[in-house]
Amino acid sequence: MLWLRIGLIDPAHELVQSATDGTSAYIHGIVHRLEGDYWNANYWFRRVGNPSLLHAIETMVVRKGNTDSFDPGDFTSQVESWNKSKDPASLDRLEQIATQEWQSVWDLL
Repeated sequence: MLWLRIGLIDPAHELVQSATDGTSAYIHGIVHRLEGDYWNANYWFRRVGNPSLLHAIETMVVRKGNTDSFDPGDFTSQVESWNKSKDPASLDRLEQIATQEWQSVWDLL
């Protein structure tokens, strides 16, 4: 998570490359989202296999504000849509949600 926080995707990817489930699989999904590999990101979010972990992340992201609900797959779709449109109006909101997601995962580690 520290590698991701400072924008170094490759070292983060190396660490989670062998993930099979849980938090590591979730982080693997974030890595692929950052790479623009949206289908693969959603694959890894589905691999988490822990509804309690997903619920905890959702609860924390929502509690931190700026969204009424959170699903990593839906958020990935929003990022993908933004990447096609480059709409500056939605960029700030997406960045805030991504930061809230990062902080939520960090808090659970």
